[in-house]
Amino acid sequence: MASRRRSHWSTASSTASTTVIEAGTIGHLEPAARAAREVGIRAGLGVWGWDIEHGPFTAPAAETLARQGETLDLLAGGDLVEGWVTLVGHDLASDELLAGAADLARSRGAHMTMHISPTSNDPPRTWRARACGRSCTSTASACSART
Repeated sequence: MASRRRSHWSTASSTASTTVIEAGTIGHLEPAARAAREVGIRAGLGVWGWDIEHGPFTAPAAETLARQGETLDLLAGGDLVEGWVTLVGHDLASDELLAGAADLARSRGAHMTMHISPTSNDPPRTWRARACGRSCTSTASACSART
């Protein structure tokens, strides 16, 4: 795992990238941070942040926010590698998680990032959800039930 991460950071370094922001899909934060430091690249790192029903590292909003806070504690800054609040995608997080993540980042003076379109069906699903007046986490069936 660490050698793959080192390779990832080495590639970023060799292409003249000065900063890599990992978009929140790290399962094991410490080896990834260690590899980024070994290569010497500036990195904003975070762990999986979502509260969907099924998926790697999924958890309720409160637990996901606690894990995000632990990331900020572990990578508190002071060097090139720092912790960020990271969510997997706007359509893969509840309103509670989105608001909580923004509050966490603001209260800790941290950065926040998320995938905008993590899946190919993101735009149509989001448009349907908004058209029926529901949050982005709505499913098509929930929208059709309202109309």
